[in-house]
Amino acid sequence: MRSTRKFPTISKEMRAMRKFDTKKEREAVSVLEAVSRDIMNEFEESKKAYYDPNTKGGNYEKVVSSFLEKYFGGMLDFHERAQILDVSLDYVDVFPRGGNNFDVVATYKTAVPKVVFTIKQTAFVPLDSVAFIVEVKQDVSKSFLEADLKKLKKFSDLKLGQDRMALTVGGEFAVNRPIRILLYYSDRIDEDELDALLNKYINYWDILIILQNDQIWVSPSLPWAAGILKTPKIFYCPIHALFHGIMTISTSIPAPIRVNTEELFHKLLMIGEP
Repeated sequence: MRSTRKFPTISKEMRAMRKFDTKKEREAVSVLEAVSRDIMNEFEESKKAYYDPNTKGGNYEKVVSSFLEKYFGGMLDFHERAQILDVSLDYVDVFPRGGNNFDVVATYKTAVPKVVFTIKQTAFVPLDSVAFIVEVKQDVSKSFLEADLKKLKKFSDLKLGQDRMALTVGGEFAVNRPIRILLYYSDRIDEDELDALLNKYINYWDILIILQNDQIWVSPSLPWAAGILKTPKIFYCPIHALFHGIMTISTSIPAPIRVNTEELFHKLLMIGEP
């Protein structure tokens, strides 16, 4: 897919035309290119280690989970194809049976109680412990993208606990909810169709990355995007997509000293009492 011009962007052509006159500017560009290249190489290493063409979806969940753990593993735990349980148990009504599973789920290490249980090789995690979720596909079509966006819309309807985070460390762009990410390796979608779908569901996704094209979109639902652009439009950049993605996640998730997950488990205990 060619670079779209429908979004605020810093295009590759504009970058090529810009003159970096000072020694510091030239050094900054050199460092940026090196970091971005190394990050992409890290992803390709994860792909070599875990990609399996004989597995449904190519085992891309493990590829992405392993890659992200290298950058956020000190703060977060990672789970593949995990099911999410909200405090009101609304997932039962919002999703079809088993539909509340997500490809990659990152949870805070500071969750208390830190309970993740497994049934038939499927992990179940409290929504209150979730920092971000990622839906992953090897490539994306219009139907796949719309299905993922509809799923994120349902996810966004789930309620968080009232006292989820009592004390957090984070900047002005951190949000007290899970970040919603879509990550695809390649695409089979027209840019006009992509534009229409992203705007239709603009409040229900946060980050979209298409790796092969080195493209990233960030929704103004994140304070970071709205703060940078000063306008309720989608941010788009056709370069350094993974580096942008990592930095957007880092900027948007708080660092809570304690994440309270008691509300869900107290409810389960009350329901289960004789």
